[in-house]
Amino acid sequence: MDHKAFRWALSFIVTLQLATAHIGLRYMVYEHKEGSIPLRVYLKLPESAPGIVDISFKSFSDNVDRISVNSQLKGSIEVGENSSRNIAIPVNGEENTFSSKLPLFKYGAYSINVEVQQNGKIEQVIIPVNFFAGEKLELDSISLSVLFVTAFFLSFLGIFFIRNAYSYNRKKEFDKTLKSKNNSRFLKFAETFIIIFMISYVSIKWWDERKINYDQNNYFNLKNNAKIANNGKYDILKINIVDKKWINKKIPKLIPDHGKIMHMYMISDDFRYLAHLHPTRSEYRNSFFVRMPPFREGD
Repeated sequence: MDHKAFRWALSFIVTLQLATAHIGLRYMVYEHKEGSIPLRVYLKLPESAPGIVDISFKSFSDNVDRISVNSQLKGSIEVGENSSRNIAIPVNGEENTFSSKLPLFKYGAYSINVEVQQNGKIEQVIIPVNFFAGEKLELDSISLSVLFVTAFFLSFLGIFFIRNAYSYNRKKEFDKTLKSKNNSRFLKFAETFIIIFMISYVSIKWWDERKINYDQNNYFNLKNNAKIANNGKYDILKINIVDKKWINKKIPKLIPDHGKIMHMYMISDDFRYLAHLHPTRSEYRNSFFVRMPPFREGD
C-alpha cells in the first residue's frame, strides 16, 4: 500500500472523531403590554425539525373569549405551515391561562401570530422566533463505530481502484493469466461492495427506527391526577399517573427515572413564586408524592 494513500485514509478516519450535530435553543418568554389586552406567552420549541412547539398564554385581564394562533415561516409564501389557526384550550385549575401546540416543519425565522378576542375586541400579537441550531451534541459511540467501519472500507476500496487503474494503464498486453487476475479482483470488489452496502442499509434502518420512536413519544405528557392531602404536620401533593401506556407498561421504566419524576414546576397565580419539585414514587408504581412548597394560602 502506498504510504501517501495510507496517511490520507488515516487522516480521513481521524477527522470523523470530530463529527458533531447542533440542536436549537428551546425556551422563550414574550410579554405583550402595549395593547388593551396584556398577555404573557411561554414557548417551548422542539429539539429538532420537524417538531411541535408548546405554547402557554397567561392573560392579565379577565373575560378573554378566545385565543387563536398560527405560524409563518419568513420567506415562505404560505401563511402558517398549518394554514388554519389553532384554538388555544383553557388550562383546568388555572385562571386566564390557555395552552396550544403548533407544528414547525423546518428550521428558520418564524412569526407566531396570536389573535386575542375579548368582549368584541380583537387584538393581534406577533412573536418573532428564531428556530436555529444552538446546542452541540457529540455522536454516540454506536454511530461513530458505524462511520469508522464504513470509512475504513471506503478507504480500502479507493486504494484498490487507484492501484488497479495504475496497473491497467501501464500494461498494454493482457494474457489469460492477467485476465483471470482481473476477474478475481472484480469478484473481491463485488464482495467488498456488498458488505459496505449491507452495513449502510442496516445502519439507516436502525437510525430511522430510533427517529420514529423519538417523534412518537417526545411531545406528550403522561396523563395524571393530582390532589393535596395533609398528614397532620404539612400538606402533601399526591400525583397518580393514569395514562394507559404507563399502566400497561408500554413505556420504559426509565420514565420517570430512579423512582422520581425528574422535573415538576409550580408557579403561583401572580408569578411571584416558582417551585422546582421532584416527586418520589410511593410503594405503588403509579403514585408519587412530594411535600408542598411554602406558598401563602390562596397562591
